[in-house]
Amino acid sequence: MHEPDTLRRDVTTRSVQETVSIGRLLADTLAAGDVLLLRGQLGAGKSVLCRAAIQALLRNPSLEVASPSYTVVNVYAAPKFDVWHVDLYRLGAPDEIIELGIEDAGANAVMLVEWGNRWPDPPARRLEIEIGVVSADVRHIKVDAHGDGWQKVVTALERVA
Repeated sequence: MHEPDTLRRDVTTRSVQETVSIGRLLADTLAAGDVLLLRGQLGAGKSVLCRAAIQALLRNPSLEVASPSYTVVNVYAAPKFDVWHVDLYRLGAPDEIIELGIEDAGANAVMLVEWGNRWPDPPARRLEIEIGVVSADVRHIKVDAHGDGWQKVVTALERVA
């Protein structure tokens, strides 16, 4: 069965813990080669969601997951594949992405890219996650799946109230 080119799901979280739950839920569906591009204003919860997903992928809920704001890329060795946590906020020019080597991670890693909208030529197969701030605790999370192979993710998100 062929999936449509774009699948979409919207979720509203009402606390940081609910956003953490979305990160863990996403982690349960990810496989090597998956690329997640996150966007949203400063403080929206991109790092919260990434941290929860990385902790779940590494099966270590107390793992200290540092923000890659200054290092730009942090790589973690998960049991089945590497996890690249990337923050493109500080990049000055689009060609700096090539220097990072994130395009080479490809099929051997899961990539969680904060400020993913700054990637000028992202992979065709990707999951775009936009986190909007509604209030101090409430976030609206819009998920757009581009390319084949994301049905499991969208189906998992349908279980979220």
